[in-house]
Amino acid sequence: MRFVAYPFTVAIVLLCSQLVAHVQTVKADIFYSAAADFSANANPAGVWSYGETINPLNDASFIRYQNFAKDTADAAPANLLDAWFNDGPSLSIPAVLHNGTAGVVQFTNPGTSTVIYQPGELAFHPGPSGELSVIRFTAPQTSLYSLQSFFRPVDTGATTNVSIVANGGVLFSGDVDPGSPISFNGMLALAAGQNLDLAVGARGGFASDTTGASILLTAVPEPGSVSLIVAVAIIGLFARLRRGNCLKRRTPRTGFDDRQIAHTDGTGVPSYDFTPSRKA
Repeated sequence: MRFVAYPFTVAIVLLCSQLVAHVQTVKADIFYSAAADFSANANPAGVWSYGETINPLNDASFIRYQNFAKDTADAAPANLLDAWFNDGPSLSIPAVLHNGTAGVVQFTNPGTSTVIYQPGELAFHPGPSGELSVIRFTAPQTSLYSLQSFFRPVDTGATTNVSIVANGGVLFSGDVDPGSPISFNGMLALAAGQNLDLAVGARGGFASDTTGASILLTAVPEPGSVSLIVAVAIIGLFARLRRGNCLKRRTPRTGFDDRQIAHTDGTGVPSYDFTPSRKA
C-alpha cells in the first residue's frame, strides 16, 4: 500500500522536530545550586563567587575572597570544613564555608553555642566591622530565573540579617534567629553578566553568626518558547482534524478505500459508506 503526503503534513513534521530540538536546548544546564556547585579550587567558580561588602547596594564595594583553607580556627571536626575568606593564612571572618563531607559536622563554639553543618551544606558568616559575607550568582545568559532560597542558623546562637539584592534593589530582607529559619522564593529577570547577591550581616554582636544558605536558581524558558509550544499544539490539533484529507491510503487490488468517508445526502445529515476509488 502507498501513502500520499501533502505539504501541510510535511510542514507539521518539520515544525515538531524543530520544537523537540529547541526544548532540549532550553532544558540543558538550567539548574544552578550554590551548595552543589561549591568549589574549593577557584573563586569565582562558574556562575558562583564568594566575597564581602560593606554595602550590598554598591556593586563596587564587593571584594572577592582571595584565600582558601580548612577551618582550623574552631575545634575539631571543624577542620573538615572548607572556607573562603580574605585576612590571614588561616580562617578569619567574614567567610563562606562548606561541609563537603557526607556526614554531619558538629562542634561547640567558645561559649555555649553549638555549630551543626548538614552534609553538603553551604554557610556564610559576617565580619566584625560591619562586613557582610556574600554569595554571588552571575547570570550566564539573559533569562527569567526562578529563585528558591532558605537560610537557617547553623550556629544555634546566630542572629543575622539576610539580604537578596539584584538590579540595584533589595528583593528580600529578613532576620535569622535561633530556631527561626527564613526563606524566599521568587522570579527575577537577569541579563547575561548581571549579578544576584545574597548577603548576610550581623545584628548586634558578630560572634556565633554562621548562617546556612540553600540557594537554587533555574533558568525559565523565554515566553517565545512557551508561545511556540502552544502554537504547535494548535497546529497539531488542526492537522488531526484534517487527517482524512492529508493522508489517503489506497488499495490497488480491491479498488475500494478501506476508510469510511462521511458525506451528506442533500439534507445536511452525514451518512457513511465505502467510496470506490480508482486503481493505482
